[in-house]
Amino acid sequence: MDQIGVVGLSYRHAGVDEVARFAVPRAEVPARLSALRALLKASEILYVGTCNRVEVLYSTENGTPAGDLRQEVFRILTGREPEAGEAARILRAWTGEAAVEHLLLVACGLDSAQTGEREIAAQLRGAWEDAGIELVIVNRTLEAAEELAADVSGEALALDIFRRQPPAVSALILAAGSGTALLDAAALARLKGAAPSAPLLIDFGVPPNVDPDTARRAGIERVGMHELIELAQGRRLAQLVRLAPVRAAIDERLARLRTELALRAIGPRLAGLRETFEQIAAAEVARALNGQLRTLDARERAQLERLAATLAHRLAHLPLAGLRAAAVHASSDAVEAFFDGVQAPRRQAVNAADTEET
Repeated sequence: MDQIGVVGLSYRHAGVDEVARFAVPRAEVPARLSALRALLKASEILYVGTCNRVEVLYSTENGTPAGDLRQEVFRILTGREPEAGEAARILRAWTGEAAVEHLLLVACGLDSAQTGEREIAAQLRGAWEDAGIELVIVNRTLEAAEELAADVSGEALALDIFRRQPPAVSALILAAGSGTALLDAAALARLKGAAPSAPLLIDFGVPPNVDPDTARRAGIERVGMHELIELAQGRRLAQLVRLAPVRAAIDERLARLRTELALRAIGPRLAGLRETFEQIAAAEVARALNGQLRTLDARERAQLERLAATLAHRLAHLPLAGLRAAAVHASSDAVEAFFDGVQAPRRQAVNAADTEET
């Protein structure tokens, strides 16, 4: 894994104009790749160019560890020599395990501006095809392997033949639903012996397509679902921390909208409830004016009626304010039960007022 390296820049630390400055027109990619392969002394090289990133992925010859090649990548992509410190300031570099981790994050859309977007997979596939790297498609059934190989201009092999006579490969991706290991110790030994250096295994199988201990004893680097899940979870936590202000803004606006909609829904009923308070107060005043207070003159009667209306309005404020707050959090059934509970007193108040007037 130490022979793998990545050099590039993305929206994360560079502006769109900076990314565009390093972008290579599609027609020029083959020529630039040849120049890069020679300059970087790479056995394999890949150019990824999107609206958000420009990156060069490479594997060194003879398995030698990848170094910091930002100066060389800057020179080929821009066509000029970088100024002192310019390449290190603009470009980012990953080597070894960090490079593989970065590539997996990019391929899964976890490093995209829109987390989880799927277009990057097609863009990586196009970059792979432009690089001219040969693919070997392996399946238990040769016909199924040939069908997929035709789509990616690759070579098809049946699984049993691949086990006995594997070609030289630098990386192997396994994603079969088999309940048993696809490659045993003998097959892994043949796979390692066929290539100049041990290939990297990416195992998406659940359960594993290659036993982790068997791969370790064979001296082959293996990345399985446990490692990928841990990596994704760690990356997700970092993304959530980075997006915490956005999440807080969404929550604040959602709470505001919830309040507005709840109050809009019960607004007319709140007005009716205030009217109920006023009707109850008016009915009691009417009863008193027709009874013990019937000797009051017109001015005194008017003052008493105004006092009762003001008192009813103020007393209604507390339960109405509480109901506004509760309506945001309580269920619709609870709000309905409250209003149903005040209907009987309201009818009694209206009937009492009618009786007094009669």
